[in-house]
Amino acid sequence: IGTSLQTQVSALNTALVNASQATSLLQVADGALAQIQSILQQQKSIALQAGSGSLTDVDRGFLNQQFQALSDQINNLTRSTTFNSV
Repeated sequence: IGTSLQTQVSALNTALVNASQATSLLQVADGALAQIQSILQQQKSIALQAGSGSLTDVDRGFLNQQFQALSDQINNLTRSTTFNSV
């Protein structure tokens, strides 16, 4: 009975560690997704500005540069976001 209980305790401790790591993983993913969401909102704002009829082509070119820089930030986030080197 004692050995069986020790085995169960060991298994439950392992499950607790796994659940804790899963929580940490989800927090990392949630942080990255929040940053991406913020960038996408900025891109939406830029797209709406670019649709304005009062802008020159030069202005739209600058907005496009900003938009592309934000796209690069998203790509960097997706490449660099890791959890335990994964």
